[in-house]
Amino acid sequence: MYDFEFSLYSASCWILPIIGTLIFVSSELLSNVFSQFIGFETRASFQQLSQLFILSIALFIGFFLASYFGIFLIAIGYIASSFYREDQSSNSGFTLLILSLIPFLASFSGVDIIDISIGKNMFGLMSGFAGIWFLYILSQSKTNPIAFSMVGYILHLVFSIIIIILGSQKADLGGIEPYLSYLIGSAIALTVYHDFKLTQLIYPSLIGIGIYFGPKAGETNQSPENGIQATENVKSASKSKSKKDPFLVKGLSLDELAGEYEIISSTSVINFSLGPKGGITEGKIQEFTGSIKIDEKTGSSIFSVTIPIKMLTTNNELRDESLMEKAYFNVGKYPSMKYKSKKLSAVNDYYELDGEFTMLGETKPLKVQLKYVGSSVKDGVNIPQFIGKASINRTTFGMKADSKEGNIVDFDFKIELEKKKVKEDKKSEDKPKKKKRSADSRRERPRRNSD
Repeated sequence: MYDFEFSLYSASCWILPIIGTLIFVSSELLSNVFSQFIGFETRASFQQLSQLFILSIALFIGFFLASYFGIFLIAIGYIASSFYREDQSSNSGFTLLILSLIPFLASFSGVDIIDISIGKNMFGLMSGFAGIWFLYILSQSKTNPIAFSMVGYILHLVFSIIIIILGSQKADLGGIEPYLSYLIGSAIALTVYHDFKLTQLIYPSLIGIGIYFGPKAGETNQSPENGIQATENVKSASKSKSKKDPFLVKGLSLDELAGEYEIISSTSVINFSLGPKGGITEGKIQEFTGSIKIDEKTGSSIFSVTIPIKMLTTNNELRDESLMEKAYFNVGKYPSMKYKSKKLSAVNDYYELDGEFTMLGETKPLKVQLKYVGSSVKDGVNIPQFIGKASINRTTFGMKADSKEGNIVDFDFKIELEKKKVKEDKKSEDKPKKKKRSADSRRERPRRNSD
């Protein structure tokens, strides 16, 4: 679930629901302590505030231990505990359920990230909060609270549908991202107005609207304005800010590069990332070395790379230090990783390396996609440039599985090459000649004596 692998033997599957059941009890205890020492007259309001505070801590713990699945587990515990409380709402639990389902709806519709700084998403967030606030006011009506509440409920749902449909007309006006922001705003408001009675009706209704009306991943929508088909769910400002795949560059043939090369360590870099959405760890490796032999028969070319572990960084000093320890790379025993190719095959405009990757003393087969993207000239020297990508499962090399850290490591690289230098040692060439002359002189000396 959300790239998180779990089993009933996992500690988080038992700990997190228990934390959920303790949220209300903890908030009540906290409010009692503060009320005694400070003397609050509005004890109920402070209890609501303390509950929101403890809820946020529980949410953080759940996400840290098990990503969005952890939030789901805490929500289950909280809602279960509400069954045993009289006159208490389970709104906060449904808030967590909504938040835990946001990634599902996002991936269902092909959205990678929700950027709240974008105007339409900020509008969705505030509108969702205001809609629940409006419903809460209507539910407090003294004339006919049920009728007013139902009218407000329908308006709240209709507005969410309008937000989605607007995105099919013009992406800048609406779409799935502002709708998801609308859900987040509604979820926050449900926590603030904890005695609101329509939560159990609004929750499935909003989720159902997202599934039914939201665009599906990869789906194309017909725009009546210009008749041009476009995937509106991915035509958003948030995607324009996402990283462009460097592998989209057109690859060139290796035929002109026959020869032996070395990697230029100072300008080459390996980038890597791992972890679930919302908790991705990124890093890079520099100062690695390697030799490349490109044969006229391309398939016989050989790529050999050595990567010192100490050159790895995640831009977090404490984390980098822990990665060097035995639980991870055990740099004292295994100071480097190595890759050596056995075969090079042409595929479309890129090449595929079949080789072996060695890490932590374990050697496993690994395929690497590679592109030659051209050459640059530096100081009159031709510098070929390559890009590539691959992925490994770190657990197959002996590392402990951990879904919140991530088990699949994706990496891409950029390398620059220089012609391998041919070293000539004149002294070593002279030594054999001197030995030969001395041997000749020894052979001639007896003949002169005999004469």
